[in-house]
Amino acid sequence: MKTTLHAIVASVLSLAALHCTASTTGTGGGSSGSSGDTTTAASALEFCNSVCTRVNTCDQSEDVDTCSNQCSNAFASIYPKLRGDFVANVQKCWDRKDCKHVLGSTTVFSSCVAEAVESIAPSAAGTSLCDDIDTSLKKCSSSLDRANCLSIVKRYNDTAIGSAGKCVDKGCSDVMPCVRSALDLSVIDDAPSPSPTPSPSGSSSGPTPPPSAPPGPAPSP
Repeated sequence: MKTTLHAIVASVLSLAALHCTASTTGTGGGSSGSSGDTTTAASALEFCNSVCTRVNTCDQSEDVDTCSNQCSNAFASIYPKLRGDFVANVQKCWDRKDCKHVLGSTTVFSSCVAEAVESIAPSAAGTSLCDDIDTSLKKCSSSLDRANCLSIVKRYNDTAIGSAGKCVDKGCSDVMPCVRSALDLSVIDDAPSPSPTPSPSGSSSGPTPPPSAPPGPAPSP
């Protein structure tokens, strides 16, 4: 089976990562104030069970319980921070895929994640968080790519965004590491660390992004 649990988990986590790297401020990012479900998603085990059951339907050599437990363990920390409608849309897209795509491509799940992202708008809390981060970074002679930030934070529920919002009053070198921690981005070993970009008139003491690391080897089916 070409589609692996590792590929599924890596797809969701990597696309949930906050790549709000500070740079020249953008003006786009779609509409804000989404009326969708911005509350916590259903349990990770429930979601993973649905995903794994779909795979098992196409290839019964994949044990649903083992797959579900491994998946939910991998998602345990970040899953409660995701929006309910975002997760539901990923699941709906996955359920529509035929077995040829489910088993024949390691990118089909990530395409569902991308589709789910496009289907929702940032919440009012998410929009406010990006504005507050940008305001905070400007005090440090940096700025934020607002459009990119909005595209990322709309994956998160308002509780998680509220936790990240507590970071904006910290010192220049602590704002983005705090945001990364609040959104639990440390679980993604190949995601670049958000870091302010110095403006021509000043410098920044933000963290330097680590080099990207390719995903580890996928487990045998």
